[in-house]
Amino acid sequence: MNIPYTIPARYPKDIGPVMRALPVTAHYLSDRDVELAVNTATMSRTLMTSASPGFLTFSPSLQVFFYLQLLDALTTLLGFRAGLVEGSPFVRMLANVGPVAGLLADKMVAVLLAGICVWSGRSRMIRWINYWYAALVIWNILLILLAAS
Repeated sequence: MNIPYTIPARYPKDIGPVMRALPVTAHYLSDRDVELAVNTATMSRTLMTSASPGFLTFSPSLQVFFYLQLLDALTTLLGFRAGLVEGSPFVRMLANVGPVAGLLADKMVAVLLAGICVWSGRSRMIRWINYWYAALVIWNILLILLAAS
């Protein structure tokens, strides 16, 4: 049943479709229903600021990416301590400066590349990168265990 309503002047004019999708159980829409519809309709157009509650919330795949970067750094440092050598030529070159400095530079490049993926709208690629880093962490752990035995 379509019930006529008027949108107050303080709300944008293009929320009509959202308002029509609201379940109406009474003969009028409350201010709360209108406010909810406006927030839903304008949420995708709202810029995130440091005061926004979701400013530092990351997608689950991006969170996993950061955790895997931490695990990779820790297992690589443990591998260095166990006497292992870095397999990646890029990281090995960076490790000539110092193992920790080289590893931090490598992780900064990885986070920068992930940021470029997110910025360019290719966030799904992070999920595939996570598989690679998960395998890499497992590989590091196996090498550490083999070196310790």
